[in-house]
Amino acid sequence: MKQKSIRRRGVQSPEVLNRGMNTTLIPVSSSNLRAVGYDEWSGTLEVEFRSGGIYQHYNVPDSLFHGLMKASSKGRYYYYHLRNRYGCARIN
Repeated sequence: MKQKSIRRRGVQSPEVLNRGMNTTLIPVSSSNLRAVGYDEWSGTLEVEFRSGGIYQHYNVPDSLFHGLMKASSKGRYYYYHLRNRYGCARIN
């Protein structure tokens, strides 16, 4: 089976991307989000947008990460359940 890849800053990366901090970014099917990762120990949710921005949200319950991953519209779920509700920092 051929592995998909994500192009980031001119470098080919494997489908599942290790970003440090025990966070693994998983590519998602979304017109707005490119990849999502979650660190259960710290409750940090990392979201990469198709526009290029990467954000970390802090103290996010794991139930919201799982809800995001199961949502039929990940962008809508992010907007209504996560955006502006948790401490956040842009990391790129």
